[in-house]
This record gives sequence, C-alpha cells and structure tokens, in this order.
Amino acid sequence: MTTALEGIRVIDQTQVLAGPSCTMLLADMGADVIKVEPPGGETTRGMEPVLAPGLSGAFLAVNRNKRSLSLDLKHRRGLEVFRKLVATADVVVENYRPGVARRLGVDDETLRAINPGLVYCSISGFGQTGPYAGRGGYDLIAQGMSGIMSVTGHEGGPPVKVGVPITDLGAGLFAVFGILCALRARRVTGRGQSVDTSLFEAGLALSQWEATEYWCTGNVPKRLGTGHRLNAPYQAFRASDGSFTVGASNEKLWPRFCHVLRLDDLAWDPRFVTLAGRMRHRAELEHVIEAVTRTKPRAYWLERCDETGIPAGPINTVPEAHADPHALARGMVQELEHPQAGRVKALGNPVKMSASPPRLRKAAPLLGEDSRAVLVELGYAETEIDALVAEGAVRAAPTGAAAGEPAVPRVPIATDRPVATPARIRKPLEGLRVIDVTQAMAGPFCTMNLADMGAEVIKLEPPGEGEPTRREDVVQKNGVSGSFLAVNRGKKSLTVDLKTPEGVEIVKRLARRADVLVQNYRPGVVQRLGIGYDDLAHVNPGLIYCSVSGFGTTGPYAGRGGYDLIAQGMSGIISVTGEEDGPPAKAGIPVSDLAAGLFAAYGILAALDYRDRTGHGQHVDTSLFEAAMALTVWESTEWWTTGRVPKPLGSAHRLAAPYQAIRASDGYFTVGANTERLFEAFCRAIERPDLVTDARYSTRGDRLANRKALIAEIEKATEAETRAHWLARLDRAGVPCGPIFTYPEALADPHTLARQMVVDLVHPVAGPIKALGVPVKLSETPGAIERPAPLVGEHTEEILRDLGYSTEEQQRLRHAGVV
Repeated sequence: MTTALEGIRVIDQTQVLAGPSCTMLLADMGADVIKVEPPGGETTRGMEPVLAPGLSGAFLAVNRNKRSLSLDLKHRRGLEVFRKLVATADVVVENYRPGVARRLGVDDETLRAINPGLVYCSISGFGQTGPYAGRGGYDLIAQGMSGIMSVTGHEGGPPVKVGVPITDLGAGLFAVFGILCALRARRVTGRGQSVDTSLFEAGLALSQWEATEYWCTGNVPKRLGTGHRLNAPYQAFRASDGSFTVGASNEKLWPRFCHVLRLDDLAWDPRFVTLAGRMRHRAELEHVIEAVTRTKPRAYWLERCDETGIPAGPINTVPEAHADPHALARGMVQELEHPQAGRVKALGNPVKMSASPPRLRKAAPLLGEDSRAVLVELGYAETEIDALVAEGAVRAAPTGAAAGEPAVPRVPIATDRPVATPARIRKPLEGLRVIDVTQAMAGPFCTMNLADMGAEVIKLEPPGEGEPTRREDVVQKNGVSGSFLAVNRGKKSLTVDLKTPEGVEIVKRLARRADVLVQNYRPGVVQRLGIGYDDLAHVNPGLIYCSVSGFGTTGPYAGRGGYDLIAQGMSGIISVTGEEDGPPAKAGIPVSDLAAGLFAAYGILAALDYRDRTGHGQHVDTSLFEAAMALTVWESTEWWTTGRVPKPLGSAHRLAAPYQAIRASDGYFTVGANTERLFEAFCRAIERPDLVTDARYSTRGDRLANRKALIAEIEKATEAETRAHWLARLDRAGVPCGPIFTYPEALADPHTLARQMVVDLVHPVAGPIKALGVPVKLSETPGAIERPAPLVGEHTEEILRDLGYSTEEQQRLRHAGVV
C-alpha cells in the first residue's frame, strides 16, 4: 500500500521527546526517518527503565519505524558522511540548544548550501531568537512560563503541571505541522527553508481560550480542579468506588442529569435553573450531587448516563485506558517485535486514513542497526565502511539484529527533488480551499492553523446567529464571544441551512472546488444531511474529508458525544494530573481538543501530499479520545515496561529530582536540575553545597527515593528570598529554571513579545483585540494573522457569487432562509 509520505527522507538529530515524537509521526506516515545518533547513542536510551543495554522504555516509546545511523559528528569523516546524507534528504530535524548545531557544522545555513531544497526544523526550549533563546528549556519550565501551570490543579493548592509532558508533545505536533507546510511550499517554490518552534511557544499556542478570556474580560484564569470556567455541571464526581466525569451543562442535558440522580426538583431550584446560576453556586451544586453519586458505583452512573444520552466517562488509570474496548477497536494499543525486548506494546497513531493509513511496522532500532545499509545506499563500498567503523567515525550494530518489517519500504534515493516551475507565494498553504463545518474547539483549532498558513478557510454556519460558540456570553468583548474569537481568525463566514436541499447543493458546489473539508458532527449526522464523505467524494474524488469527533467514526463508542473533559478522564490524563494522593484534576487547558485539532491538521497535510502524487482524496478520521491517549506515550510505556501504574506527582517528575516547583518567599518557581552537574550547580547557587555530599542525595536514584526530604531541605534556603532572586542566581549558574506565570504575566513577557506571540487586530464590533501568534516560524513563507474572526455570514454574497449564483438566485435563497 502506498503511504502518505512515501519518498520523503528525514534526518532525525533529536533526542528525548519533542523531536523524536515529531519524527515518529512522519515515520508513521511512511517517511524514511534516519535517526543519526552519536556512538554512545541518544540520551534517552539510558533513561530509566533500562530494559537492555542501550534500550529504555522512553526510547521505545517515540522511535518506532525509524532507522539508526550512528555517526561521530566531531570526527572529520563522520561529518563527511552526514553531509553526504543531507544531499539526499528532504528534511532535517534537530533539537540542539541554539548555537550547538553551528559549532558542529550541521546548522541550517551550512546544510541548505549543500541541499537548497532542504527543510530544516529546529525545536528548542524557547526558539532560535529572542531574549531567552540560549536558555535550556524543559517541559516543566515551559508549562510554568506559558501559564499552563497557573490553571492546572485545585484552587488554593500548590502549582501542578499537566501530568503528561504537554509542551514537549505540543512542540512536536507544531513541528510536524510546520514541516509539512514547508514541504508543500517547496512544491511551489522549489526551495527549502527553516522551521523554528519551541516548547514555550507551544504552551502559549495551546492556551487560546485562556489568553482570550483574559484579553476580553480582564479576569485572570484560575485553577478549577476538574471544573470548567464556562460550564456547570462539567466536572468529575465521586462514586462509591472511584470518580467519573459528566458534561451536562446545557439546558437540555441538565434536567436529564437531575433525572438520572433522581433529583428532578433540582433542575428547577432557583439557584441552579440557569447556567449562570449553576456557575455562581458551583460549590453548593457539587455538594448536592456528590451526596447522591457517592452512594453507588461509577459503573451504575455511567450506564444511567449512557441510557439518557448524557456525555460521561470513567476516570481511567493508564492500564484501564489500554484495556478499554474502544481503544482496542480503534487500534490504539499495538504490538511490535524487538530483537532485545521481544514483543513490546506501543500506542497506535490517532489518525485513521482510508487510502494511506499510518502504520506501525517496526519497533525502535538498535544503536547503529542501519549504519551499513544507509552507507551502502550512499555509495560506500564495504571496505570503506569497515574503515569508517575502525576509525570510530561510524558505529554499526551486528548484522541480522533487526526485527519486524523494514522501517520504511526501500525506494531509490533521489539526490534531486523535482518540483513544479518555481513560483512565489507568501504563505505555504496559499491556493488551498478548506470548507470548515466545525464548532467549539477541536475542529476550529485545526482550520485556524490552516488559515494562519495561508489556506482559504470558508466556515459554514447556520443562518441567523451562526455557530453556537458565538452565543457564549460569559467571556465576550462588546457582545462578541471570546471563545469564537479565539479559534476562528483568518476565516470567511458563509451562512447556509444544511437541512435544506438547496443548502446541500451549495456545499456540493463548494466541494467541487475545494481541497479539504473538516467537520466535527457526531458520527452519522453528516450522512443524514447528505454531506458525508461518500456524498462529496462523488462530486470531487480528490477531496480530503476530515472528521473530528469525540471517539471516531468506528468502534463501540462511535455514537457517543465526547468532550475534552471526558477524553482526558478516559485516556488516563486526569489519573496522572494533580497533587500526589489528592483529588482528581484535569489539565487546565483543553488538551484533548487541542491535540485532536493538531492531529487532524497533520493527517490533512499528509493526505494532501498523497493526493499530489496519486490524484486520490481520502477520509481522515481522528478523535479527542485517541488524541488524548496519544499524549500518554511515556506514561503508557512506563506501565508496559515496569508494571507500575503512573500516578499524579503535583509538579514533580517521576524520573528526576529536583525537577519541580520550588517555594520562594513570594511564590513558586520551577527548576530542572536533572543531571549530576546541574544538581551540583543548583545546590551551590542556593548556598546549600552540603546537599551534594549528603549520602541521601548522592545519585539520581537516591534523590528520587528521598525527594520529599530533599525538597524540604531546598525550601529551607529558597523560602528566605524572592523567586526573582533565585531565578537570577540559577540563570547565571546555567541551571534550567523559570517563573510560574499567570496568563497576564506570560502574555506580557519580553520573550513572548519578541517571538511575536501576541498580535493586535481590529474587529468591526469587538474593536481592538489581541490574538496569540503563530508558534511555528517559517523563514521563507511564514504564516501570519491578518484578520480577526468573521461576522456571521460576512462573506456569503462573495462566496455565492464565486460559485455562480446570480443576484436573483441569492435573493431567492435569502428569502427562503437557506442563506
């Protein structure tokens, strides 16, 4: 079967998580990903738990489908081999600290001089420019500085991070998006370019609703446990044997939920009869509901909610998520053969594609497993390879060690990459037309990112008041919904009644001229309307049709409604977020929605690459549940390789200490002193050098085993001074650290502004507004935000005229209420 990214060669110079997760997603789609590792192997190979020499669970988790070439880039001949490889590549991905690649001679400028068509992607803590560019950046620090930790956890509690490394994984997803955009631009321009993104910017970009809430209202978003800042009841409740989530906040679902609880009168209680009242009296409402829910097991409540159509779900542990029948039906747990580890489990790719699906072909490679094969492909004779190995320039694993299918089907290496006659474009997705039939967050976030990169996005909305999110009245500016403003910038609005034959005909006319359609109705609805994939593929066989839903279009839960909260609970994310031994807490940002939107964009762009080669469109299908499961990649592998059930640890890390929030006299700051060198530097900076020689903390394992005692000793020193004092000292000492910002602080930070992550716009009704910038910087065809979200039906006349509707026909359609 032809794969979506067949023929694309990627050189992977990354380690740990953000970079490897990016290149793994490219490999899943069929790209030939060659992981270039030093002779001692990538750092993650030695992370706990170590399964065999040179193999860890962390490495297995994000390096499947790749080939390993072990080179010493500090050796003259190793660098020579690398540069020869670059001449055959389409993409290089690296996550060195800025400046390191240049010192090694493998920087963007040097490599693109060798191969002008090269897409060179850098992933770092803070990006390649700006006041913090040289700093080390970890997920913890990015979560703190981007504002995410300020909204995760319980009100009044200590800082808590999202239990999965969301800025690492988010940066990997944005990098994939940027790379695929740059490759699409290359088809037009004939030129490669640099792609630059960071953990910090990923954290900001994943805060669309929180940032907009602050800008629209002046309210500083707070921690709410599992609650929602705009809806109630929309949270977790305790049953007699665990917790479950419920999303019953609208006026139709609220009385049903009261009936499930056998509290029908509660629906008409003056305190709770309106959403505004339920929000004002949230604590009282929770107390009343839990007095009932704690009397029966969660299975009882989930069954009752399912019977009455109320969105609900269990708060699963990671093992429970893996055993869920829907996860298994959707291929989210798979097995691969590894020559050292035997049969190993892996999370499936959350994107399903009808013509060129991503595949898990091979487990992570042994160190240097493919060195000889790659060198032979580059034209080296066996005697030359032997000499390179003897000199130490190359490390090669013994032959015959590989297991499973080849990482990628072998195709001849092209040293020249033919493109169309070079042309100029401003943005990478110029010329693409996208039909947006989405609402709320996941779908609109997907299409917003496509619009930022130049696609023409036409948002279909019901005549009258438009998309339901426009009617959100808690967060607004001058009567305009902040929720709508947050994820609909750069789009056009066409109002059309999809329940009428004339409305369906408008969609079909649009589809004939479109490249992509994205919809997030519950499965079955688009088929009833007559705008399902089969309906529209009939009029345009090249259409990429993307469905984003709670649980996907197949499997036992396909018909269920799904919200971010429910996906977080069922995927295991809530089970690893919050204070140690504390009550459940969700990620403070809607990570399932956001990840689903980014995975949808990844699937769409991969499908477009396939269509460019074959002429065939296809159906792309992803879901909040699968996207959320994909974010548990390290936690899942921890369970599979150790048998330990991952637990919440507040702001701490399960493999390193001190790597968490530390208390100062005026608040908290984060520290990532996760190596022996950094631990020593940290202890000296806080004037506690005695901790370095204390036997309780002499090794990484000792520090982990005695983490609580260690943090208590550290805070004896740090509580004496302000966080600004310690951050200045730690920064001078080269210890990764950062403040825990509220959103007002994060959005005003000099680095945020230097990286153009705050953009000023003028809306015709809301007036001057701000928007979060584009987190992926492309050097030749950058994305940009040029206009705010549209008014309802603002572009209806323009679009209908373009589709061939006369003035008289448009008037008739308006009179009939079709548009």
